[in-house]
Amino acid sequence: MDNFNDTSDDLDIEDLEIMEDLILVFNQTKPSMVSAIKEAIVKKDSNLMKNSIHSFKGAVCNFTMGPITKKLHHVEEDAEKGLISLTQSELDNLLMELDIVFSKIESKLKQ
Repeated sequence: MDNFNDTSDDLDIEDLEIMEDLILVFNQTKPSMVSAIKEAIVKKDSNLMKNSIHSFKGAVCNFTMGPITKKLHHVEEDAEKGLISLTQSELDNLLMELDIVFSKIESKLKQ
């Protein structure tokens, strides 16, 4: 499963430094974003889901435009219609997939 659109061969040193900074910021903000998504699932709050998924999707787009981003987009569209289409289990799976993406990125950064 390759969720990372590989452009790292074209990255220069500044790009790599920016990517490292983006990862640092993402890791700092991820817990609060995920917490808001979990709260939306539990409360079945489509407005909270729409806002929290939108923020999370924006952050994730810095690293991948693959299936994770597409799934988040669909969840956001559903939330705009008042639906909660993401379960805790699906969120856990998305987070595991995102960990794979970060592993690939970090591997590229170490090269």
